[in-house]
Amino acid sequence: MARGDEGFEATLKLARGLAEKAVEALSQFEGVDLRFRATSFFNEFTLKLPVETAAFIKTASENGIQVGVDVSKRHPEIQGENLLLMS
Repeated sequence: MARGDEGFEATLKLARGLAEKAVEALSQFEGVDLRFRATSFFNEFTLKLPVETAAFIKTASENGIQVGVDVSKRHPEIQGENLLLMS
């Protein structure tokens, strides 16, 4: 906040840009897709994975990587999808 409004705006633009780049890069992997395409996002998004989310998170964690949160069961209207919330 020491940089004032201009610094805050630059930080927000950077965060948004990095989120867009992450979605673009991660969506290149086979079976990985942005789950809620019709919904806008700022710096947090949900990916649909081709593998079980809990197992994916466990493997990543064992390798020192915190990838996100399993939200597969947060949407009762969506059944049988592997969903990962990233921010």
